[in-house]
Amino acid sequence: MSGARVPAVKDSAQAAALSRSPRLIVCMTSTPPRFAGIARSLDSLLAQSVQPETIFLSIPKAYRRFEGAVCPPDVSAYAGRVVLLRPDIDDGPGTKLIGALAHLPRDPDCLAVLADDDHVYEPGMLAAFAAHFRQSPGEAASFHVYRYRGLDVGQGADGFAIPVSRLRHLERFHRTVRKNAAAFYVDDLWTSYYLWLTRTPIASLSAQLPSGRLIFRTVNDAQALNRETGRQKRSRVMRGARRFLCWRFGIAETPRRLAGRTGWKV
Repeated sequence: MSGARVPAVKDSAQAAALSRSPRLIVCMTSTPPRFAGIARSLDSLLAQSVQPETIFLSIPKAYRRFEGAVCPPDVSAYAGRVVLLRPDIDDGPGTKLIGALAHLPRDPDCLAVLADDDHVYEPGMLAAFAAHFRQSPGEAASFHVYRYRGLDVGQGADGFAIPVSRLRHLERFHRTVRKNAAAFYVDDLWTSYYLWLTRTPIASLSAQLPSGRLIFRTVNDAQALNRETGRQKRSRVMRGARRFLCWRFGIAETPRRLAGRTGWKV
């Protein structure tokens, strides 16, 4: 997998970022139907050509979606390379990021990479994210970015890398997001909306892949989230969450975007 072209260095902070490798922290969550197969995803991330410092696996103490006691996956065989976190609250797929948030190093050279528990990832994924971070340390990146109602949305299934320095306001933001039932299922949407608020672009790295190739292959229970949404179509959930985000964080969203004054300062 080839890296992107290195841009001209604009200032000393960017020069420093280009000269060193970032700290890579992978953030994941899972659900009981997927526990048995999660090792294949973990193994693919630990076998990357540029390896992560840590994988945080956030398993809530209790699930909103599943009854009974939770017996989390045994990660002792990974000798500390995979750290099991037990947040009190089940935040759905967003548990991968929210559950790990307090444990992420407050280091400007740290990159949090969101990944899914049902995928085996290509071995160059983290190297590509590290290279992009060195070139553009203020940007997030994913191997799949799409437009949804005027918003660029990065997809965690395809890897979603976010500079930890851009997450300073996320806990406050998510306390409000948690009040919306639809947002529970669409963490990619509200994460991307938060990045828009903080003026953090999301770069697509899809051009680095051969035509028709994905950065992953699916190996686990890929339909788990669709079953959890029940009768609610994903499109309906997305619309509901998007309306809530727009209403709660500013009806003036479109004029601000058109005027080039978007978001919160970080």
